[in-house]
Amino acid sequence: MPLDKEFILDNVGEYTEEAVTWIREELSDKGKLYVAFSGGKDSIVTAKLIEMAGVDHQLYYNDTTIEPPAVMKFIRKEYPQCIWLRPKHSFFKQIPKLNPPLRGAKWCCFHIKKIPGWKIKLDQRVLGIRWEESSFRKQLGRSQLVNIGTFRSYYKREQNHMHYHPIYYWPTWAIWEFIEEQKLPFPHLYDTFDRLGCVVCPMRKRANMEKWRKIYPSYYRAFEKACAIWYDRRTAQGRTMAYSCVEAFLEAWYSHKVSWYDKEFRDLKEEKEKE
Repeated sequence: MPLDKEFILDNVGEYTEEAVTWIREELSDKGKLYVAFSGGKDSIVTAKLIEMAGVDHQLYYNDTTIEPPAVMKFIRKEYPQCIWLRPKHSFFKQIPKLNPPLRGAKWCCFHIKKIPGWKIKLDQRVLGIRWEESSFRKQLGRSQLVNIGTFRSYYKREQNHMHYHPIYYWPTWAIWEFIEEQKLPFPHLYDTFDRLGCVVCPMRKRANMEKWRKIYPSYYRAFEKACAIWYDRRTAQGRTMAYSCVEAFLEAWYSHKVSWYDKEFRDLKEEKEKE
């Protein structure tokens, strides 16, 4: 989807004025807004724009239990008004039950990030999502109706959510210029990484993941321990695993080479690829 020419603006002041005007026009009559706040650069800008627009809102931070401690410390210090939401079980405790997350089977965002926020009875939600971040986000648009009817076992009400993305068309340079112009604090981890997010994530490139492992080795030790419990449970159930030991699995996981957990499915896949 090409970017509309009308949203390619010349300076951060124009992006700011357009976003604040859009928020006031679109969201002033929506009641109290749920504003998703991660402590990252995009949510910092989004939160400031919402404040500038003067609409009623509340910041919510979803603690996935694998967030960078530096980011959590930053939020506690700079955004004490932000409400923290936590999953029923930590990421590490869910791995033995749900399998280690993969690029093509990333259950963690749903179970540890989305579900905790669904208990909040605010259906008009603002997120710091931007067009240029991924091919998937290019398809979302500036507002999006999110149908959660499929997940009513987790979410006890009938209403769906409406998501709004005020900075959807903002380029990265405008994000950083706004932060500098408004003198907004941000996590020091941006001195090392372009993007933050969960410390343990299957979507990270291996070189980037190695940097995170050096900064927060205890997170990866806990991940490997949880994977060992998962592997032992699977083998005790009589499963024939695709990897001879958990160490082999972890090497494949870190290299983004895991496609199947069970050997029988991997063999079938390889046979079909040879045909």
